Amino acid sequence: MFCFLKEKYPSAVRFPAGSSAEYMILSNPNVPGFELLLMWRIHIDDQGRVIPILDLLPKIPEQAIALDKKGVVEGTAPGFRNLLQAFGIQGSIDNLIQSFCLSETDASD
Repeated sequence: MFCFLKEKYPSAVRFPAGSSAEYMILSNPNVPGFELLLMWRIHIDDQGRVIPILDLLPKIPEQAIALDKKGVVEGTAPGFRNLLQAFGIQGSIDNLIQSFCLSETDASD
């Protein structure tokens, strides 16, 4: 699925350690210095259930963090977990890319 997203959004999705990486970087080419790191790992519980664990970490310049008076940056990870519950993994990542990483012309393609 992650490689599919890389093919669908080549300007917004990067795998810095290759396709076998444990994270990918989401970025908007029009907003340098602002990136979202989507990290994942797989947990297998005692009953053998496979549970994917995804976290979203913002990478934002210090100047922008200082201007964040409403705590939007702090709410990034919990907000992403809420998206996961509502839209599932692929739908959440797709919505995130379309909302934050693409220009209006890219999103309409």
